[in-house]
Amino acid sequence: MPSKLITSMLMACLLLLAQWVTAQSGKVDSLEASLLKTSVDTARLSIINQLIRCYTDSNNERTIALAKEALTFVDKARSKKEAAGIYLNYALAIEALGKYTESILYNEKALDLYKQANDSANISIIYNNLGIGYNQLGDYSMAVHNLLLAIEIDEALQDSIGSSFDYINLSETYYFSKNYQLAELWGKKAFNTINATREKYGLAYAAETLALAYIELGKLDSAKLLVSTASALAKVQSVDYLICRSESHLGRISLKQGDYDGARFHFLNALKLSKDKYISDVRLPSLILLSEAYLYLNKEQIALEHGIEAYQASLTVKNKVWAMESSTVLAKIFEKMNRGKEAIKYLQLASLYKDTILDQSIRGSILAKAFNINLENEKRAKQKALDGLEEKDKVVLRQRYLLIIGGILVLSLLTFLYLIRKAGIDRKRNNEQLISNNIQLNRLNQEVNGLINTIVHDLKAPLNSLQGILYVLEQDTSHNSSANEMIKHGHRVIEGGHEIIKELLELRELEEKTTALNIENISLKKLIEGIKEEYLPYAHQKQISINTLSEDEMVGLDQQMVKRLIGNLVSNAIKYSPPGKQVQIVAHKANQLITFEVVDEGQGFSEEDREKMYQKFQKLSARPTAGETSHGLGLAIVKIIVSRLKANIELTSEVGKGSSFIVTIPAT
Repeated sequence: MPSKLITSMLMACLLLLAQWVTAQSGKVDSLEASLLKTSVDTARLSIINQLIRCYTDSNNERTIALAKEALTFVDKARSKKEAAGIYLNYALAIEALGKYTESILYNEKALDLYKQANDSANISIIYNNLGIGYNQLGDYSMAVHNLLLAIEIDEALQDSIGSSFDYINLSETYYFSKNYQLAELWGKKAFNTINATREKYGLAYAAETLALAYIELGKLDSAKLLVSTASALAKVQSVDYLICRSESHLGRISLKQGDYDGARFHFLNALKLSKDKYISDVRLPSLILLSEAYLYLNKEQIALEHGIEAYQASLTVKNKVWAMESSTVLAKIFEKMNRGKEAIKYLQLASLYKDTILDQSIRGSILAKAFNINLENEKRAKQKALDGLEEKDKVVLRQRYLLIIGGILVLSLLTFLYLIRKAGIDRKRNNEQLISNNIQLNRLNQEVNGLINTIVHDLKAPLNSLQGILYVLEQDTSHNSSANEMIKHGHRVIEGGHEIIKELLELRELEEKTTALNIENISLKKLIEGIKEEYLPYAHQKQISINTLSEDEMVGLDQQMVKRLIGNLVSNAIKYSPPGKQVQIVAHKANQLITFEVVDEGQGFSEEDREKMYQKFQKLSARPTAGETSHGLGLAIVKIIVSRLKANIELTSEVGKGSSFIVTIPAT
């Protein structure tokens, strides 16, 4: 049963893989068909970029052809970044064939454009590519320089994956320059950084790179474990490049252990898997080391064939490192075959390549050191000259400082005077504008007041006439109950009209007239009782009781103003309270303050009401309980009177339970 289950699972996986491959193949075919039909440059470039992504690592020949065609569209690219991407794609395509010199040229072109576009992420990628290219060409100083620049950018961007691949390539550079301790250091840093992210491809790459350093340092067991890890991860992800490299590394380990037949097996397998790909990374080192393995197995002729193949391939890709290594192996083979002339020839070639590589490697360091020395010498010379000038010209410098300070003071004074004058001109302009605005506002206010006077007086006469007519009709139809009810309704409507006219006149009077307060000594108790008597008939109509509580104390107040103020609050309390409730008026004096409080059991005020309750003509959420009219002026009048009396008003209210207005007036 378990074997059947495993078989079923394998079949399902194979089916899914087949479907994915079919889908990818269908996508590629569709893109190729679109490319044939499209003649518009921008559209062709877009399709080419998609195809390059599809063909990368699977069809180098087609990738290079597409990247080469894309180069013809560089001048028509929509941005510098797009043009840089075209150069980068071509550089990567030819790099896969080992054409590192040409690849560096196109990477440099891409770098210049990415710098103009301030694209840090892609600048780092280019520096990494340049590091790889210079490493393959044996120019290790330039390789290290570019990789350190890439590391600086990726670490600043906190790109752990990008930094890890920079570490990997730097480790390989130190490996090929035979600095195995630094190769181990950067390899470990790459492995630990990627291991924290669990990125499988990067982890496989880091493991096999660190394994290279371990092999040369004699840590073969650790190297073998890392290669096994890298190979397993690469196979899971079907990464041919890493599978080939891992196989080549196993050959190196076998060679170090003296297992020449095992080494031969692994190197042949690496060559078989790589075919014509990965020339500099896999095929060349595998051919050279395979040649060594055959030499140790005393198969000189086969060793010679592989050595010559390696040497010719290294010349094709212009890789001086592998040319040196293959020349060295060929010299050993010819020496063992007693062909001294050829052995000397290849020893000389190896020495020549070694000198060239060392020159390239040292040149960058020497130039950098020379630059730093020159820079330091220039700094010292300048400092010495400055010190001399400072000693000789102290007096001149003091005079200059005094002139500068004097100039600054004069300039500051002039600036200050200018700002004062400008502020004066601005203030005058603003005052003139304010005066003009006030004149316009006064004119508008007079027009509005005139309009209100006209409306009020024009309304009074017809309302009085209508009221007179209603009184006559009331007597003529005293026995008709329906007509009497309509007459009473008419009286209520006219009374509402009189009420709004009264409130408008009162509001206008309060806003226009700013006469001094008429302060007189009055009895606090009599004042409150008078207000109660005035509004008691209205309260009885709604079956509402009015209770008072006050001290019999003489106080100095503007009696008319206070009666208007408290009266409006009492009127509102009755208007918005249901029948059967009570209204309470409280008054007392304490600490030079006279306090009035009007408490009702009405509908209360909502939070929204509180924001607009003292504004003119505002309809609040509460409604009169006996069909009375409401014009939204009562509380506006209250607010104006409070301001005129220099008093303060506070509201305590809960919706559905009633309200309490507290007015405090300074005693005089």
